[in-house]
Amino acid sequence: MCGQYLEDNHTVNGQINSDPVDLKEALYSFIFKLDIDAVYYKKRKDALASLVAERNELIHHLLPRLYPESIERWLASRIFLGSVHNRGLANTWVQ
Repeated sequence: MCGQYLEDNHTVNGQINSDPVDLKEALYSFIFKLDIDAVYYKKRKDALASLVAERNELIHHLLPRLYPESIERWLASRIFLGSVHNRGLANTWVQ
């Protein structure tokens, strides 16, 4: 979905990819896209892929690593979640 977001909302060097639509009724539409260069596009795509991988790690692997009796594991998880949160915020805003 992140890759689709980039493709739907960004153009690389002004190139708009528009698939032909088979219409049976009238359609009014407009396009709003951010024009970016290929390097920035790759950087954003890689950053979003990293966020997705971290999200998958959190969903599928965080809870099995936690042990209720170990305060060290809870503190390490808190630090890890804080770093994931900060990276998420950094990748949310255009830099």
